[in-house]
Amino acid sequence: MRREETKRMAITAVFAALLIIQTFVPNIGYIRIVPALPAITTIPLTIAVYGTLMGPKAGFIFGLFWGITRLIVAYTQPGDMVSLMLFQNPVISLVPSILAGYFPGIIGRYLIKINMTR
Repeated sequence: MRREETKRMAITAVFAALLIIQTFVPNIGYIRIVPALPAITTIPLTIAVYGTLMGPKAGFIFGLFWGITRLIVAYTQPGDMVSLMLFQNPVISLVPSILAGYFPGIIGRYLIKINMTR
């Protein structure tokens, strides 16, 4: 039991560090091609992989963590007018982020359940 908890905590720490790096280092998580247009975001892939590995509850919490960091970025370093106007709203910033971790967790659990019955 203790070994499993340590494994989950280590995976969570690696993904949290990766998320923080993607969020705050320019052109890693939010890739800006044209300065006036919204950035291309690669962070949902990280969130989806984490949610699939760890389950829907952990994906929900990790998505919430991403939403909070997205909200912080929108207030501290907005890159364009769309980010400035949209992502400073907590609902727009948090809800899609949470769902980006929750739904892959549900899909992952469902696929594991299907494989177990075969």
